[in-house]
Amino acid sequence: EYVVKAKGWGEEFNLEKHEPEVEVKAATYYQMSISRKNNKWVARFILDI
Repeated sequence: EYVVKAKGWGEEFNLEKHEPEVEVKAATYYQMSISRKNNKWVARFILDI
């Protein structure tokens, strides 16, 4: 059995500064890390939207 849990955070949306989009362009390699913690795999990455 596989389970995916996710947390997201970022800059608060501001309509004057950001254009509304719904698509993720790509997962970036910038600050990407994959590690094993408490017998579970953890991946951290940044999404370009």
